[in-house]
Amino acid sequence: MNKKISIKAFVDIFDELSSVELQVKLWLNIENDTGLISSFVELMNNIDSPDFSYVIDEIVQDSELKEELNELLSMVGLYEEPKIYRKYKNDVYIVADPNWKKIRDFAKSIKVKYYDYLRRVEKNI
Repeated sequence: MNKKISIKAFVDIFDELSSVELQVKLWLNIENDTGLISSFVELMNNIDSPDFSYVIDEIVQDSELKEELNELLSMVGLYEEPKIYRKYKNDVYIVADPNWKKIRDFAKSIKVKYYDYLRRVEKNI
């Protein structure tokens, strides 16, 4: 697996996971100036991708960061969509969900750490 490609994919996925602004733009297509589209389902599939797990399992060597990333994965894995989302399949209900906000906020809280770490790793590839 190409480390640089995996790191880029990981960063893109993590950016979307940790940003309400990106979720609104990409999932709800509100003021979307990115030229991209996505959805909650697509994000969940990307989190389950080989690139995402490869970065955590093989590239991240910092034990504290790895533990936080695994905790985040656990939170995502245990997340249950609101009943109204299951009925209407509209991502607005995910973006507004307080339980999803906890996941997003946790991801945002560790984002700076992993960015700095991955920048150092990329320099050595």
